[in-house]
Amino acid sequence: MYVLIGVGLVVVGFALRINPLLVVTVAGIATAAIARIGPVEILNAFGTGFAGSRSVTTFVIVLPVIGLIERYGLQEQAKRLISRLKSMTTGRILAGYMVIRQVTAAVGLNSIGGPAQTVRPLIYPMAEGAAVERYGPLSLRMRDKIKGYASSADTVGVFFGEDIFVAIGSILLITSFVDTTYGLALEPIDLALWAIPTGVAALLIHAPQLLWLDRSSRAWPLRRLRRRRRPVLTAEWLYWLIGAFFVAIAVHILRDTEHPRRLGSAAFWGLLGISFFYGTFVQSGQAPAWLLGIVVLVMVVLAGFGRVGRGKGRTTTPEERTSLAERFGNKLFVPALVVPIVAVLIALVGPLISIGGEPLLAEGSATLTGLGISAIVALVVAMRLLRPPSPAAPPSLGVPLRESSRLLEAIGWAALLPQMLSTLGSLFTQAGVGKAVGTIAGWVLPEGSLLAAVAVYAIGMAAFTIIMGNAFAAFPIMTAAVGWPVLVQTFGGAPAPIFAIGMLSGFCGTLATPMAANFNLVPAALLEMKDKYGPIKAQLPTAGLVLLVNIGVMYVVAF
Repeated sequence: MYVLIGVGLVVVGFALRINPLLVVTVAGIATAAIARIGPVEILNAFGTGFAGSRSVTTFVIVLPVIGLIERYGLQEQAKRLISRLKSMTTGRILAGYMVIRQVTAAVGLNSIGGPAQTVRPLIYPMAEGAAVERYGPLSLRMRDKIKGYASSADTVGVFFGEDIFVAIGSILLITSFVDTTYGLALEPIDLALWAIPTGVAALLIHAPQLLWLDRSSRAWPLRRLRRRRRPVLTAEWLYWLIGAFFVAIAVHILRDTEHPRRLGSAAFWGLLGISFFYGTFVQSGQAPAWLLGIVVLVMVVLAGFGRVGRGKGRTTTPEERTSLAERFGNKLFVPALVVPIVAVLIALVGPLISIGGEPLLAEGSATLTGLGISAIVALVVAMRLLRPPSPAAPPSLGVPLRESSRLLEAIGWAALLPQMLSTLGSLFTQAGVGKAVGTIAGWVLPEGSLLAAVAVYAIGMAAFTIIMGNAFAAFPIMTAAVGWPVLVQTFGGAPAPIFAIGMLSGFCGTLATPMAANFNLVPAALLEMKDKYGPIKAQLPTAGLVLLVNIGVMYVVAF
């Protein structure tokens, strides 16, 4: 039972608003120490956890092109364009985007959208432009509200669409964990089919909230509206490219003598870049993971004790961007649209290509490869388009580096949090947190009450995800505690709907926690929101209602 102290540390740290990186690290180390896991094993866990979860940071590869075209007035042009489309409203734009995001996620095209790829450069400016066209100048509070809902449209759409695709990470996690641990043989298609009811419910619940933005905005007075064959290409090239990007950012910061946290910030981003390189050898078993674990802990110390900060972020003025938007017009949309188009083409065509009888792309790497190549192509296109004479100097490679540094420093240490949470889940599982939770669940559950057992499993998935920031980490714990021994073995439930809906219940928790940095804190930082919890506030009603739907569906169909 003492292993639950780590869970308590996370809760207390969150309540006291201590830096989440420090909280997660201390909770993981404390839990492992209580479970008598040795120091080298703990460092190995941090190293392998970081190396194995590098994919969650791949969104940064699009920051150079996004920063560059923003510098030249992309957002201003998006607002000008939408002002000409009188039938488009803020709610319709966001609801339409959510539908597109959910449908594309359901067929495995996750990386064609996201906070960096589409929300910041396109969706939010269009949504704000529609509001300004109808209601006039907006207050900072109303702008923040639109930003929060723009982020929520992306997150809710992808979360409750992706599990309908059989080859997504959550489906593969369920099958691998359950099949290995309990000797079942679940088919991914069976799990994916049970994700459809929740996906439909999420759409029917969240889309009306987005459409209601138009009515709520109208009601505000203006004064308030302010067999595997060896593949030719794996995803490691992308991790090395991202590592080089982080190192370049570190050098850029180190050369900025006016940066308030120059040495600490340069060290943080430089170590992060080197860790991406070294992670390749950890994943292949050619290098010890404990060394990477030490580097990760050094980064946590730098971020946790305030040694990582933001520079002045010099860029064009609003007046210059407006002038540049008028000069370049709709050409500014071309690089932004290149990212999803090229990513989709590679994701669809890449797996079909072979060289010498060997597949070109490693299994499961097509989406990441598409994202990386599309970012490079989009940057080249942007550099070419912006070469004509303009009020600002034609861009050099230093310009996208400076602009991406500005965006990346706005995200800050939150870029590392998802990988730390992956490590925390691993340490919790090794320490036996799931067994301890199962013991408590046995005390709490009324004997013979199926509805109570279903509710405890679904709500427990959401609660542990809120604490750990990761439904993937919560799933083994709650499944070992309640899902398998109580719902499947005691009540004879069908494993496929129980585990599929259980994972989706965890996603409801992701919508409601700042610990899920990639989906909640990072969008708020990218959109430069005053209220960093704006995306969470926009998602809370949907999270609660979808969780209730999940409990009802599981109770009806799984037994």
